Amino acid sequence: NQLDVLLSHYKHKRIKHKFGGRIYALCGPDDKTCLKEHEEASEAIKLPTENLVQELKALYDGLDYFEKTLNESGIEYYRTYYEKLYNSDDAEEWINILKYLGRGQTKDLTMDDVRDAMPFASTTSKTHRDMLNNYDEVKQALAGTPYAHLLN
Repeated sequence: NQLDVLLSHYKHKRIKHKFGGRIYALCGPDDKTCLKEHEEASEAIKLPTENLVQELKALYDGLDYFEKTLNESGIEYYRTYYEKLYNSDDAEEWINILKYLGRGQTKDLTMDDVRDAMPFASTTSKTHRDMLNNYDEVKQALAGTPYAHLLN
């Protein structure tokens, strides 16, 4: 979801500004300082909406170009989505990836197994409504566009 990508970039800029230029995109599960910085940076975000649709279009155009280049070059790949990997109650997509790669445990793999294998903690657990202090403005900006469904 490219809206989440934009929010992540915005959040990381806030962390960099607020905490003196230090920025960590990922936090270890026991790194309380890093996790607190991410939590604070995720609060009351005012996402600029003037060019939001254009920014999302540019991000999706970039993905389309990348995929087209892979296809034209004959490079085999597996396309998945963040939501399928991290917002699912089961490990089906992880199993599909592991099977595609021909590696790792696929039998009886659970999301608990996947989470336990991760060296990093989740730094985003809020819905867009909880993160954005201008949620209604963002919703209005996306209404009637191909990106309206990205907002949760």
